[in-house]
This record gives sequence, structure tokens and C-alpha cells, in this order.
Amino acid sequence: MYKNWTTTSVNNIAPDVQGLVYCTAIAHGNQEEWDYAWIQFSKSNVAAEQTKLMQAMACTNQLWILQLYLDKALNLNGIKQTQADSVISYVGYNPTGNYLAWNFLRKNWSTLYGRYKGSFSAMDRMIRGCTDRFHTQWQYDQVEAFTATIAMEGGEESYWNGAKETIRSNFMWMERNGDNITEWLESVQTRFVPVAMI
Repeated sequence: MYKNWTTTSVNNIAPDVQGLVYCTAIAHGNQEEWDYAWIQFSKSNVAAEQTKLMQAMACTNQLWILQLYLDKALNLNGIKQTQADSVISYVGYNPTGNYLAWNFLRKNWSTLYGRYKGSFSAMDRMIRGCTDRFHTQWQYDQVEAFTATIAMEGGEESYWNGAKETIRSNFMWMERNGDNITEWLESVQTRFVPVAMI
């Protein structure tokens, strides 16, 4: 469906599955698929379509493209200030881009904080996008160490405290359930015979 769109310039993808199709094509594609989404994003004047494309462009598994995307957000290169925080969050929610986004957030904190300190939703979105997947003590310690190095005014501490609480909850959940889930997945895996062997 996505390939057909790129070759005919006619988007026949049903609106209710566009986001899924875009994300899947970009995740399994290469620069060509990502570039096509970027062109469509740049041409679109429809906020809902832009959002689907922004989310989908963060689905790539190629780190260098994710870094390019983050840099575009930081430099507001083709991305509006009101969209850039979402780009950082979307990249953070991608398992491939999670640490890239986290390191990007830390490295560029001064700029991002200066840009978004008055917007609770933007700050919360960026921080949660980069940390919601964290689930180890080491990751918690990274967030703790980073927050000890930055100055916080007003309510900024609540963003970080919320992130740390989520990491702590994720960590405790993994401690309680991780081994059982691993055992179950291993038992299920052994019950299925690969199609090639039939």
C-alpha cells in the first residue's frame, strides 16, 4: 500500500490504518521510504496527516535517520516549534531510538528547556517519551544523576519525579514478573514448528 502511494502519488490507504501502514513501511524500509514521508509531511497542511507522518518517521530502525530527525527538531528545520517536542517523544518511544532520544535530551537540555519551560505538556511529553520505557536500576540512576546536574525552577521537578516514579514502577514490575514471562515465552516458542520445517 505504501509502495503504491510512493509510485502513483495517490494515497489509497484507508485513513484508519494510515498510521500503521506508514510506520510499518518506514520501519521495514530504508531512506527512500523515510524521505517520501518527509516530503509528504512537508507538503501537508492537515494537522492530523502531519501527526501520522511525524509518528511514522520515528518508526525507522536506522539510527542515523533518527539522529537526522532529532536534529531537524532541534534546529526547527522543516519542523515547527510546536511539533519538535513530539518528534523527540516519538523517537524516544521507538525501542531503537530510545537511548538516542535520551542522550539527545540530556545533551540539548539547555536549549530544549529554554524553548519549552513554559509548556507543561511539551516538557512532560519529551521527558516521558525518553524515559517511559526505562525499567532498570541503572536507567533510574541515570535519570537521578542527570536531574542532580540541572537547575529546576517552579514545577519542572514534577516532570522528573513522575518519570522516576514510572521507572521505579517498571523496575518493580519486571522484578515480580520478568522471569515468569520469560519462562512462558520460551515454553510457547518450543510448541511451534517453523513453517519451513513442515
